[in-house]
This record gives sequence, C-alpha cells and structure tokens, in this order.
Amino acid sequence: MQIDERALPLGVSNNKKSKKMENMKSAWRVHTPNLLKEVASNPNLAAARIPLQILAHLLARVGERAVQLNDKELNALMIRLTIYSVADPDSPDFNQKVVDEHIL
Repeated sequence: MQIDERALPLGVSNNKKSKKMENMKSAWRVHTPNLLKEVASNPNLAAARIPLQILAHLLARVGERAVQLNDKELNALMIRLTIYSVADPDSPDFNQKVVDEHIL
C-alpha cells in the first residue's frame, strides 16, 4: 500500500515511516466528537448535519463493541479517536493515566 507523503507528519517519508511512525503513535490523535460538532455547526455545511449525526451514532456503537471485544490495539485506536470517554479531556471520566498506558 502506498502512503501519500502529505498524510505523514513532518520529517517522515515512506522509506523511514515504519520506525518513526511507531515512535509517533501518540502524535496521531483526533477528538472525533468535537470535530464532528465543529463541522456540523458550520452554516455552509447544513446538508451534512444529518449524515454527521449518523456517523457519530455509528462511531458510538463501534466504541461500545470495541469495549466488549477488549482488544488492545482496538482500544488504543478508540482512545486516539476520543471515542472512549476516558480519553476525552472534557469528560468527567477522563483519565490521563489510562490514555498514556494505551497509546504511549
């Protein structure tokens, strides 16, 4: 699979990607709920609101299933996408120690 160089962090090329990407796991985080809310609140993207709500609902269900499976790599991905409340700094469930254990 070919990876677009523009999708890699600065200083990482396809030749060097494997080692550097492993070391940069924690750099790849997205606060998915906030991203979806931000996009949905854009008045120019009103037509995207319902699909974004559906996506948010589906991601919540994926998160529920991921909890049931309790797979280490899947848990890390869910935390990096802030699907789990334990990874959301705005949530009362937030736990930096758990986040660090899974993505560092």
